[in-house]
Amino acid sequence: MNVNINKARLWSNYVQGDNKALSTLYVQVFEALLLKAFYLTKDQEEAKDIVADLFTFLVHMPKEQRGKKWSDIKDVESFLFGCVKKKSLAFLRRKQARSKLLHHVNLMSNLVDESKETIAQFLTESLRSLNPTEQHLYQLHFEGYSNHEIAALLKISEKTVRNKLSLSRLKLSKVWKHWSTLLIVVCDGMA
Repeated sequence: MNVNINKARLWSNYVQGDNKALSTLYVQVFEALLLKAFYLTKDQEEAKDIVADLFTFLVHMPKEQRGKKWSDIKDVESFLFGCVKKKSLAFLRRKQARSKLLHHVNLMSNLVDESKETIAQFLTESLRSLNPTEQHLYQLHFEGYSNHEIAALLKISEKTVRNKLSLSRLKLSKVWKHWSTLLIVVCDGMA
């Protein structure tokens, strides 16, 4: 019980602007958060990055926003575990999305016996079907940024990011569907 009170006090001090309190809290909960992230991601380096990124985000949060967002948090450990879980699941979703994209690219490359340059040209052309904003959003998305991080970088709402990425996916899927249909027709004509 005393440990939880100490964590609550450290959190309260952090919310009021004391980053040293956050450092002390980090030392107390790091191992447990790391184990949670590793359990979910099965990737030790990614687990370390997730916990480090969380605390980096927290330490850079302006004091005024801390009070608005987090002054009413009572169970600090549960909050931090929830954040780690959310970041771990986001990592897994990005990893799965990249895997699906790679799978589709590999399928397409198997259909056409063309050089890597031709496939890269196809992907570049596909991305050109997006407007510059959508291209930039997609680039950040594939670099591993979360919707929240993209929103913060571009100073737009997270909902706008989700909507624009969703519309971009629709555009790209139409382009890819069109090209894959053409490739199948061409390949059938060659057989």
